Amino acid sequence: VRTASQHRADLQQHGKTLGLKFFETSHKQNILSDTEIIFQINSHGFKGPEFIIPKPDSIFRILTLGNSCTWGPASDYYTYPRVMERELNSLVDENFKIEVVNGGVQGYNFERVLKRIDEYLVVEPDHVTIYLGWNRTIGRADPDKNQYLYRNFALYKMFYHFLVNRKDTGLAGNFKNRLSYNPNDLEMKDYESYNYKYSIRDLNELITIIHQYKPDIKITIITIAGLFDKRVAADKRALEIAYPISASNNLYAYSVLTHKWNSELKKYAEGRRMEIIDFEDAALELFNPRSKYFADSVHPTNEAHLKIGKFFADELVKLEKFKTKDVQLTSKEFTY
Repeated sequence: VRTASQHRADLQQHGKTLGLKFFETSHKQNILSDTEIIFQINSHGFKGPEFIIPKPDSIFRILTLGNSCTWGPASDYYTYPRVMERELNSLVDENFKIEVVNGGVQGYNFERVLKRIDEYLVVEPDHVTIYLGWNRTIGRADPDKNQYLYRNFALYKMFYHFLVNRKDTGLAGNFKNRLSYNPNDLEMKDYESYNYKYSIRDLNELITIIHQYKPDIKITIITIAGLFDKRVAADKRALEIAYPISASNNLYAYSVLTHKWNSELKKYAEGRRMEIIDFEDAALELFNPRSKYFADSVHPTNEAHLKIGKFFADELVKLEKFKTKDVQLTSKEFTY
C-alpha cells in the first residue's frame, strides 16, 4: 500500500516531474491527508485490490491495457478502471460479478506492453480494452525521424536523441516560454501526413498474441482524447497547463496527431471488423469546457475519470451479454 506522502517521495526520487505535478493537482482535489492510503499494488503487480487466479467461473474479468491515463490519479477510487467496475456491478445481475484489472503503467507504449503481455494474460481476462497512443506514438512523433532505423538500430537512436536534445523543443529548460498554438503553422502539414504504420503493426501483434492465448477473448480498441481537439478552441487555461510533444513547440500538433491516430485506429478496427469505443467523439460532450477536465495535455482529472469510467461501462454493457438487473441485453456478433 502507498500513502500520499510515500507516493510523492517515490515520484521525487525518480525525477517524475510531470507525474509529480499531476499528483499534486489531484491530491488537492481529493483533499487527502499525507498519511491516507491512496492505492495498493496487489500480489500480481497491478494497481488495485487482490483478485483470484485461477479465475472463478462466476467472475467476468476485464483487463484495461494502457499507460498513465489508465493508471490514473494516485487515488485508486478515481481511476476509470475502478469506476468502470463500480458502474458495471451496479448494472448487472447480483449473481454475476465483474472485476476490472487496471493494466495501466506510467510511460507505457505498445512495445512495452508487448514485452510484458504474458504477465498481463496471466490474469485470465474475458475482455481486454486497449487505450494506448500517447507515449512514443504521439509524444515522440517526428516527421524527420526514420522510424525503421529508430526501432532497429541503437546507434541511430542515440544519434537521434542527441540531435533532438540540442533542439529548442520538448520539455527541455523553461519550455513554457517557447509554446505556441498555431493551426496555420506549415510544419503541421508534415504532422497531418505522419505515418503510424509501426504502431499499428504493434497493435496488430498485440491483438494476435491475445487471441492466440485465448481465441474467444473479446478485445475493444478505444480512441484517445486529450486536452486538444481540432473541433474545440483552445482556451487560456489549456495553454497554461499544456506541455508539448518532444519535436515541436506548437501545441496544435496534439490536435493533428491525435485525430490522425484515431482515424488509423478506426480504419484498423473496420478492416478487422472489431468493435471500437469512440472516446474521441464522446469527449466533445463529456468534457465542456475541455480544459476543466485535464491536468495537462493528456491526463484527465479526477472528475474526468469519473465520467470516463461511466462512459466506458455503458459502452461495454452494449457490447457484452451481461444479464442486467432490469433487462437481458444481447451483444453484437464479433468477428476477429
